[in-house]
Amino acid sequence: MKKHLTKFLFIASLVLVVSCTKSDVKQNAVFEKSLPDSKVYKDELVKQIKSADQSSLAYYFNSYEEKDGKEYLDITIEGKNLEAHTLLLIKNWDQTLQPLKEFKGKGYGGSELVNLKFDIVQDSATTEFVYLSASEIVD
Repeated sequence: MKKHLTKFLFIASLVLVVSCTKSDVKQNAVFEKSLPDSKVYKDELVKQIKSADQSSLAYYFNSYEEKDGKEYLDITIEGKNLEAHTLLLIKNWDQTLQPLKEFKGKGYGGSELVNLKFDIVQDSATTEFVYLSASEIVD
């Protein structure tokens, strides 16, 4: 009896873990086939963000990066039917982001950037997401 109960609990916990980690987001074909730093990926992300319910979007910090003398935050954008990554250019480090800069993002992975505001700069050659503000970082 004890052996069957142990086996049942193991299987039940496995099912629970799988069901809780499975994403309900149907992945976008452009996001699946393109790299996050490509123009086509970024342009598709702009379309998705503009068509999304803004109140349903959440932004999560992944890492700090330096490229070509510029500083970026690698973030995940999640919402209903949207899950994508992008680099957020940081031109001005405000008080909210200072801890991320000071520790180069170490220890902040997965933290939410609450009320994130950014500008989208697009032309025929590039698309860039530029940080404006966030109210707080929630770990």
